[in-house]
Amino acid sequence: MKALFNVKMDMLDFASWGGVLLFFSISAVLFGGDMAMAGIGAAAIVALMFLVSHSIDILLGVLRRHPRAGEFTGYVTNGPEALVVAVGLIHGKLLFAAGVPLGSNFANPVLLTLAAFITGRFLNLFSTRALWTAIILLGTMAASGSFYLPAVQEQLLFWAIATLVISITFYIFKGVEEGGNDDDETYPVYYVIPAIALLLGAGYFLDPAVAMTAASSKVPEGAISFFVLSFITSWPEFRSVMTLIRMNRFRSALINIFVSNITNLWLAVAAVLVYLFS
Repeated sequence: MKALFNVKMDMLDFASWGGVLLFFSISAVLFGGDMAMAGIGAAAIVALMFLVSHSIDILLGVLRRHPRAGEFTGYVTNGPEALVVAVGLIHGKLLFAAGVPLGSNFANPVLLTLAAFITGRFLNLFSTRALWTAIILLGTMAASGSFYLPAVQEQLLFWAIATLVISITFYIFKGVEEGGNDDDETYPVYYVIPAIALLLGAGYFLDPAVAMTAASSKVPEGAISFFVLSFITSWPEFRSVMTLIRMNRFRSALINIFVSNITNLWLAVAAVLVYLFS
């Protein structure tokens, strides 16, 4: 059980946490908010980010040898997005609910590129199925961005249907992962239970923490949803692809992001359909 408490942190974690604290503190000053409460809220968000990252590290430790580690992790790391979507729909805020998964579809490719540069394996990664990598990443980004077009806002049902067809096509052609290395150290399977509990628990408290911080810093909810929350909820994907790239599992790293982006589109489509028919 020691592995559950074997915390891994590096300068990237500290930099991301510092960025969140700085963003909300500066916003509180610029918009006349409560800087003290904004700082407390930002610290809470940082703590939750840490718990999410740690739970993903544990899950990757369990799945390390699994031939579909990238795909499974792609589903799991979208748990926070799903929770935020649910909370947004409960309060009848479609733009807030859809903004997180749609914004994450822009954050994920950026963080994937950053991970490739940091590990020094940019060419190895992006030369792997280069054409389909470009098609899927650019396609999911285009589908996400089109949601905000004024014409689309008047035809949300059409957008949902078209996006569903496109995303299913991308899923079919996402590719197959390479197998894991038998020498890779793994954690016992039962570690999945506390890891998922930790992930869901952190995700559950993420929205109220952001809501309090938003109110204190005076940052518009839409901006927080699309820019800040999308980055925060994409951090687990960043951590997971870093690990997969370092294991030379380039297809798995790409499929992790493919599945995450595709699932984000499904979450946004679900949000639109629930909003329209409820």
